[in-house]
Amino acid sequence: MGFPSSFTALVFALLLTFLQFSKAANSHYLFNKTSALEAADVNGNNSAEILAAPLYPVSHSYLLEIAVGSLGKTRLVSFDTAVNMVWLQCSDYCRDCNPSQVGTSTTYYNASMSISYNPLSCDHPLCGAGDNHDQQVLAECMDGTCTFKVDSLDNNGGWVQGILGSDRISISDHFFFLFDTNIIFGCATVDHSKYTLDQYGSSGVVGLGLGKYSLPQQISVTRFSYCLPSWVKNELFSPPYVLFGSNAVLQGDMTPFLPGFPKYYLKLEGISYGIVRLDIFGSNAAAADQYHQQAQFCRGPYLPDAQFYAMSVESATFPLMLPSRAYELLEKEFEQDNPLLIKSRLQPMNTCYKGSVDDIADNATITLHFHGGIDLQLSRNATFMEITSMNGDQEERYVCLIVDKTVDGTAVLGLSPQLDHNIGFDLENKQISIYRKIC
Repeated sequence: MGFPSSFTALVFALLLTFLQFSKAANSHYLFNKTSALEAADVNGNNSAEILAAPLYPVSHSYLLEIAVGSLGKTRLVSFDTAVNMVWLQCSDYCRDCNPSQVGTSTTYYNASMSISYNPLSCDHPLCGAGDNHDQQVLAECMDGTCTFKVDSLDNNGGWVQGILGSDRISISDHFFFLFDTNIIFGCATVDHSKYTLDQYGSSGVVGLGLGKYSLPQQISVTRFSYCLPSWVKNELFSPPYVLFGSNAVLQGDMTPFLPGFPKYYLKLEGISYGIVRLDIFGSNAAAADQYHQQAQFCRGPYLPDAQFYAMSVESATFPLMLPSRAYELLEKEFEQDNPLLIKSRLQPMNTCYKGSVDDIADNATITLHFHGGIDLQLSRNATFMEITSMNGDQEERYVCLIVDKTVDGTAVLGLSPQLDHNIGFDLENKQISIYRKIC
């Protein structure tokens, strides 16, 4: 028996209304596919402008969904402002890769099945001396094959290596085509990075860093931005986007990032807890010098006698990460302000207490002071996380600081403190805007 005509008409009207709403909501992101394909050449020299890329929350991270190759099969990948290239786990080559949630034979990129894939020639300008900008990426010709290796991806020494090639990458928001362009990327043969571990659920990375293998550099984009909400949002109608080119939002005051380094390093000049400014550099030169001697051996630049921390902006690292002195001062101030909380060690968090967010003093706020008078005040959602744990048959609640301590002097503005802020990257003028707003 068929549906009544009135019911069919109602369903059609609702579907038409939904499509019209989606079109209106996304109209300023639409991109002409033909112009994108004409603008991109097979050597990876692209003049096409990517307008937008939707992001999806997965396990305290945001992932991009991209389609790679002529088959157009989609996969989830991390996006990271601290990484300078794009790579995917590849079924043709990946023999020593992290077993990610999505890293199976059906979700690996398969270069041999894509007619638009081309291995990168050894005489290509991007294969040879490596990335002189930062030494994060090394590309070289080995036995007639252009290979790559990416080192120092995290504090645990994560690294990836494989084969360089080029193919089409496209992105849509499930309703409208957003862009399609050709880029050079890596097919991973070895993947010991954090990105493809189970908690991330990613099968690769789109790097938005400063090196010449990164997505912005390959497509000649001079600005991009994103505004990421806290985790509870209606994803169907309002997914957050990475906005590129003229669509990027550079809102509020700007602070420069340090030139000549692989990542976006900002000058962190101070930290406040409530109204108390913490003495993070120490009252004598020895404490500051110790920090800078440590920093030269890790990811941070060596800047002798500078009264600031070089804090990297990283969209795929979750917590705020502080050098040990700054972290311990912050922890001490917090415990003095909340004397009734009982400290507990709860992996993998550094500092947890029995109780809930409601037990914490109202003035328990952390503010980061950047060069140029930019103050980033962390929201409560970006500062504390509630965790439930079972003790026998008894449920216990804990509240944890979303702040990690580093012993090597690194400072990282992770994803959590960036939530509910518009973060805009102006690559041409080497500056970043940070503006608090409802995302």
